[in-house]
Amino acid sequence: MKYLRTVSVIIMLIFLYKIFPQQLFGYNIQNAPSNYFQQYNLPQNTTIFSLENPYGSSYNNIFELLSNYYEYYNISINSPEYLDLNLISNNPIQFYVMTDSNYYDFEYGYNFSYIYYYDTNNLDTQLYLNQGNYYIVIDNNGYSNSFVQFLYSLTQNPINPYRPIGIADLGINSNNLEGYTYTTNEFIGQIYINNISGSVDQECDIGPYASNDDSESIQLNVMLVDNTYNGLQYYWLQNVLQINNTGGYYYFEDNVWNGTSSPSLLNNNSIYGSGAVYFSNLNNGSYYVYSTYGYNLSYPLNAFLIINITQNNSYPEIQFGYSFDGQNIIWYDNVTIYVPSINYSIVVEPYQTPEGASTDAELVVSGPYNSYCTYINNINAYLSLYFLYDYNGQEYLSPVENFFNYGISTAESVSNVNVNSLNYGSVELSTGSQDIGQLTPGNYYELFIYYPNNGSSYVNYYPYGQTVNLDFPNSYYISPYYRMFLDGINANGQNYNSNYLSFTMNQNYYIIPNYILQDLVNIYSPFQFYLDGNYYSRNISIWENNGTILNIYLNNINQISNNERYYCQNNTLQFYIDSPTSIYLLDYCNFQYLINIYSPFSYYINNNYYDENASLWFNNGSTINIYFNNINQISNNERYYCQNNNIDININNPENLNLSNYCSIQDLININTPFLINITFSNGTTTTVGNTSFYLNYGDSFKIDPTEYKYLRLFTNTIYYEDGESVFVNGSQNITIQFNQDIEINNNTYYFIFFIIFVAGILIFYWFKR
Repeated sequence: MKYLRTVSVIIMLIFLYKIFPQQLFGYNIQNAPSNYFQQYNLPQNTTIFSLENPYGSSYNNIFELLSNYYEYYNISINSPEYLDLNLISNNPIQFYVMTDSNYYDFEYGYNFSYIYYYDTNNLDTQLYLNQGNYYIVIDNNGYSNSFVQFLYSLTQNPINPYRPIGIADLGINSNNLEGYTYTTNEFIGQIYINNISGSVDQECDIGPYASNDDSESIQLNVMLVDNTYNGLQYYWLQNVLQINNTGGYYYFEDNVWNGTSSPSLLNNNSIYGSGAVYFSNLNNGSYYVYSTYGYNLSYPLNAFLIINITQNNSYPEIQFGYSFDGQNIIWYDNVTIYVPSINYSIVVEPYQTPEGASTDAELVVSGPYNSYCTYINNINAYLSLYFLYDYNGQEYLSPVENFFNYGISTAESVSNVNVNSLNYGSVELSTGSQDIGQLTPGNYYELFIYYPNNGSSYVNYYPYGQTVNLDFPNSYYISPYYRMFLDGINANGQNYNSNYLSFTMNQNYYIIPNYILQDLVNIYSPFQFYLDGNYYSRNISIWENNGTILNIYLNNINQISNNERYYCQNNTLQFYIDSPTSIYLLDYCNFQYLINIYSPFSYYINNNYYDENASLWFNNGSTINIYFNNINQISNNERYYCQNNNIDININNPENLNLSNYCSIQDLININTPFLINITFSNGTTTTVGNTSFYLNYGDSFKIDPTEYKYLRLFTNTIYYEDGESVFVNGSQNITIQFNQDIEINNNTYYFIFFIIFVAGILIFYWFKR
C-alpha cells in the first residue's frame, strides 16, 4: 500500500463548492435538454438488467413485467440462510416463495400452495429458509404492465444486505417505463465526507485478503464503448477514492477491465499507462490497475473523481484525475488502449454488453477492494454525479436526472447506509436501512458555508421559503499573534461587505466568508514615519493581511538634538508579511553625531578635501581619518607645524575638533652673525650656526652660547666676543649678534722688548768693554 504524508498546503486546495455548484472546472452546470437523450419504450417482459453475484449469493434485476405474465428464480440452499428481499414496482404485484412442488402446481395451473406470499408494490424483508430448493415467483395478474426492480441475497445472519450504495444512472426512468441512451466523453463524481467509519465484514468477505480494517471506497464506474474496425469493444472503467481510517490515509486508484470478454482479458501490450496489468485473485481475469501515493486523512474530506476520454493518435486514451477544489485537475494516470478505433465514448443505456456487463454510470460507496463488504458504523456524506455534454457548440455539465440509490456493476459493497435524494444527481448518505429504488429530487435547498482559510465547511438543508439569518464575526483570534479577519462574504457569486446576511431559501446558497489570515505587526520607531500613506509619530501595533507587502516611508534625516540624528539613506522600505513581525526602524538607519571641525589650514577627511571649517555628520561607532600637511604656513614668518598629520577619530560622541590642537605654531627666527655661534635648544641639543633662519615653536626658547674669537697680530691680539643670551620665542625675530672688540698686547711684544733690552745690554756690555 502506498502512503505519503502530505503537507498542510493540501487543506488550502479543498474545493469551494460542494454539492450544487453553479460551475465546475470552468463548465456551467445545467440539466441536459431532453433531446440530448435517445428515449424509447423498454422491451416488454424482458430482463433489462440481471447482475448475478459471481459467487451465487445475490441477484439484481430490473425488468418490465407484462400483464398476466410472471418471472421466476430458482435458488438452492445448502444450509439454513436468510433470504433478503427488496422489490419495488409501479403497480401492485404478487410475490411468492415456493417449494418445487408448489411451483409445479403453479406452473401448470393447478391449485398451489406457497411458503410466503405478498401482494404489494414495495417489499423489503428477510425470510428464514431451511436447506432445500426454492422458487421465487413474481406474478403480474393486473391489467397494466409493471416496471419491477428486484434484488435478493442470501446471508448467514439477519443483517442488513450489502450493496454498493449511492447514485447510479441505469438509463431507466421507471416512472414512465422508458429507457434512454446517451454518450459522453467525461463523468465527474463529487464527494464530500464529514465522516465515515466501518469495518470489513469477515463473514461476507469473499476476497482472499480479508481484514477487519476500517476501510471504504467511493467508486466512479462507467463503461467505455470503443467502435473499432473489428466491431464494438467494451472497457469498464473505475476511478476510486480508497479510504483507510485505520491507517489514517487515503489514495486514488484506477482500474480498467475488458468488458468485451468474460473473464476480462488484457495484457501489457494492449494497454499502456502508469500502472500495469495483473490477474485478479477472484478469477475475474486480468485487469489494469494504478494507484497514487497516500495522503494524510482528515475530515471533512472533499474530492472530485474525473474520467475523461480523449484521443492519442487513433487510439482512445482514458484520463483518470482527481481534484480538491473543483477547478484544478490532477491527472494521475493516462491510459491508452492500443486498438485502432473509429470512435469511442462513455455510454449509459439500460442494457448489458454481450458478456453481461452493465452499461451504467455509478458513484457509490462500497467496500475497499477484492469484493470486500464493509459494515458502516457511521457516515455523513454527500455525492453528486455529472456528465459533460455539448449543446449548440457550448459544453456544459449536467447532473444525472434519473438515478437509483444502488450500484449494479461493482462487486464491493456496504451495509447500513441510507440514501436521501437532495437534487438532480445529488444525495445525502447517513446510517440506516435502505429501500432500494429510483430516487426523485427533493424539495429542500442546500445552505453550504465553506471556509477557504482552513478547509472547514458547514452544510444544512432547509425547506422552500424558510428565512435564514447568518451573522459572521468580524474577526477571531487564533493566537495573540494571529487572527482571521472577515474581508467580505461571497453568496452565490455576489460579494457583500457586511458580516450579516438574511435570505429566503428559494435556491441553493453557497456562502464563502472570506476570512483572511492576519499577522500582528509591531513597528518600533523613535521618529515619525508613513505606513502605506498614513502618518504615525511613534511605535504602533497593527494587524496586516498575511502575504501582503508593507510600504514604509521615512525622512532621510530625523533629528534627535542639535548634535544627534538618525540618517536613513534608504528611506523607502518594503516588508513581505508572512508571519507575525516586529520591525525596528532603527535597524534601517544610522545614528549620527555632529562633528565640528575648526582648522586654519586645509585638510582631508576620508580623502575629501576641505579648506575651511566644517560641520559634518558621522555614524556612531565609525572611524574617520583626517589628514593634513606637516607644515601649514600662516605668514612668511609664522606657520603651523604638524608632526602627527594623519589621525583617526573614533566617533562615539559629538565632537568639536580643532586641528590646530594637533599642531604647533612656529615663528621664524633669523640670526645674523659675523661669526659662527653655538645655539643650545630647549631639548638640550647644540648646533653651530652662522647667518641662518629656522622655525621654533611659539613659547619655546633657545640659548645663544657665549662665543669668543681672537685674531693674532705682531704685537697685539684683537678679541671679538659675545657674552651669550637666552631667547624666548614669542613671535618671529631677527637677531643680530653684536660681538665686542678688545685689543691686547700679546707675548710678541714682551718678547720683542726683552730682545731689545737683551740686545741693548749686549751692546752696552761690549761698549763698555772696549
